[in-house]
Amino acid sequence: MFEIFGTTYYYNGGPLIVLLVVSPVAALLFWLLARFVNRSMSNSAVLVKLFGRSWRATVVFLAALTVIMHLDIIWVAHQVKHLCKEQGGLHIYKTAQVDGFCTRVGDEEWLQMGFSYVEHDRGYVKYRTDSQNKLKKVDQVECQYELTSKDEILSYHLKRSSFQVRDRITKDVLGERVSFVIYPSFVDRFLLGVTGFHFSPWRCGDTNTDKGQTTRISAIDIVKNTLFPTNNKE
Repeated sequence: MFEIFGTTYYYNGGPLIVLLVVSPVAALLFWLLARFVNRSMSNSAVLVKLFGRSWRATVVFLAALTVIMHLDIIWVAHQVKHLCKEQGGLHIYKTAQVDGFCTRVGDEEWLQMGFSYVEHDRGYVKYRTDSQNKLKKVDQVECQYELTSKDEILSYHLKRSSFQVRDRITKDVLGERVSFVIYPSFVDRFLLGVTGFHFSPWRCGDTNTDKGQTTRISAIDIVKNTLFPTNNKE
């Protein structure tokens, strides 16, 4: 990954590796082709001329190959720059006062924030009473709001990921953290598959920079800015 004039290019070195391998092979093939075409010619001047042309053909071929292998990298870089700027980060649309909410992430941290209970869609609910937490199994969750996630595949290289607080009934979103997951280029992904190396996709939009400090936007940040405990005495 590198940056040029404010645009980040998500690059894992695959095209460079391919060029290092292909360059000598291509040069040899074009040279052999020139020899094959002119094997019956005795005029050495003609052979030298065509040999020079074979090297020019090699350069043109490698230049075209370089452009082709970088097309998706360039396209993704400019698309990600636009999407992360326009959509990425934390967005708050509405707020609500509630006793509790539904979530698949955590328990104790929400209760410590002042919520009376936390429900899970797998059928469990925690109530907060003084300093003790009571665990009760329920047949169906009753909370109005939920902390959930939503993924949308935009292309072979790009996925939009949203962590959001929303109304379970109307599906209205109160707030969300939007980030984008960037996968390697075709060439990079092919080489990773061949070599068996593991690679974690890049991300953008899931951090916040303030006064030179970069922090990750978490689920807690979304809840803190959208849902306020009814019984919070602070």
